[in-house]
Amino acid sequence: MRAWARLLLVACAALLLAAGCGAPSQVSARSQDDRIDIAYTGWPEDAAIAGLTQALLEDLGYRVELHRVSGQRRAIDGVASGRYDVFHDVWVPVHEELLSRAGEGRDNPLDGRLDEVDLLNSWLVGVTRSGLAAPSYMEINRVGEIEGSGAERALVLAPGASALGPPPRRALSRWGLEVEEYGSAAAMLEEVDRLYRRREPFVFLAWAPHWMNREYEFSYLEDPEYALGSLTLPAEIRIITRRGMEERQPLAYALIDTIVLTQSQVEDVQLAIRRAGSPEAGARRWLAANQDLRSAWLRNAGMQAAGS
Repeated sequence: MRAWARLLLVACAALLLAAGCGAPSQVSARSQDDRIDIAYTGWPEDAAIAGLTQALLEDLGYRVELHRVSGQRRAIDGVASGRYDVFHDVWVPVHEELLSRAGEGRDNPLDGRLDEVDLLNSWLVGVTRSGLAAPSYMEINRVGEIEGSGAERALVLAPGASALGPPPRRALSRWGLEVEEYGSAAAMLEEVDRLYRRREPFVFLAWAPHWMNREYEFSYLEDPEYALGSLTLPAEIRIITRRGMEERQPLAYALIDTIVLTQSQVEDVQLAIRRAGSPEAGARRWLAANQDLRSAWLRNAGMQAAGS
């Protein structure tokens, strides 16, 4: 990094420490490439972290645009090709194959070659949880108890609509369930809500972090014989950035690498987004109620960038 740029970042870090990042920090963003494009899939956890990142980067003076894409493959390929700078929703090990084949067979619209991606740490404290679930009023705790519970329907997501992989149709059929696939989580949860309020017996695909864990009382069904396969495999939710972002936009990169949330915090942001109707509006409402955390992220990002 050039000496003058490092001095600006050091000055920005000092301002962040003193003021929690006000207008002077925008000078640092304008001293480098200040545009950042974030890909997101619309999955609630992805919308939550993308909205938070957008709001915080804009507070630092960056011009940020969110691009909703259809699925992890398009997002990962988009970062690999240079179309986007950041994608927050890479589930490892679920998406390892997509990472290894990022950009395969695609042309880079920017410079005719495929850039590599940088894989950052998980922004979620701990790992994800997923599996088949049943409402608590059914009083079952294992997949082997589905038979005899009265449940006849299994609500799941269609292949490509989920970060969790294809539904285990063979196992679900073995338990006498009619498998109903939905093209989006929103559509599936609309039916979950209807059946839940009528206290009907059914099972459905559930995962965390997700606001469903706050809205409904249900049990993740134990699967001791691994009948559901990889559906119950825990994952880290990792970030990818376009190679070179750390050098080109060190303050933005440092902020992206600094944000860490617990499951409870992620779900709080998701609920704020549902009420607000957009990722950025919901994220800003949540940040306004969590100023200490916001200030800590901005302060740590300034210190990390200044020391890079």
